[in-house]
Amino acid sequence: MEKSIYYIYKLNVLDEFYIGSTRDIAQRFRAHKSECKIESSKHKKVYVKMNEVYNLNDTHLLNYEILETITCTKCESRNREQYYIDNLKPQLNTINAVFNIKSHREKCKLYMREMRMLETESAHEQRLKRKKIWYDKNRELILSKERNRYNKKKISDMKGKMKLMKQNLDSISMLTTI
Repeated sequence: MEKSIYYIYKLNVLDEFYIGSTRDIAQRFRAHKSECKIESSKHKKVYVKMNEVYNLNDTHLLNYEILETITCTKCESRNREQYYIDNLKPQLNTINAVFNIKSHREKCKLYMREMRMLETESAHEQRLKRKKIWYDKNRELILSKERNRYNKKKISDMKGKMKLMKQNLDSISMLTTI
């Protein structure tokens, strides 16, 4: 796994704070500032508080503090972030557990693999799948038709055998009369 420089930071907003981690601290600070203006982010506590500061036009109530700079993997940085969340008890983190990056990565890989498989399916394979689905839906109808066809063939075969037997009987009776 690739190691990078990660920053564990504390975002102080009014009298509360948020703990986060990132590789690009300047970009993350800009993202926090722009996300607080996006309507879909308005439910997150940290962005509600940041909006209060911007509405007051008093940005000195908003500051960032770098708690730790470490060279590690993403998973290790998440563990360090969790350490700070557990010990400092931030009020603005919506969930007091860091996102489980490993299970998320596995889900993403599985999804992408499935999508690639669907994209690479040939038209023939897709037709076969559609036929199978159609067959599964209409199985009873197909089986009853096959039974009828089988029974008709069986009856037809029986009629043919009876006709042959009658001809044989007729030829035997002709021989006995001679």
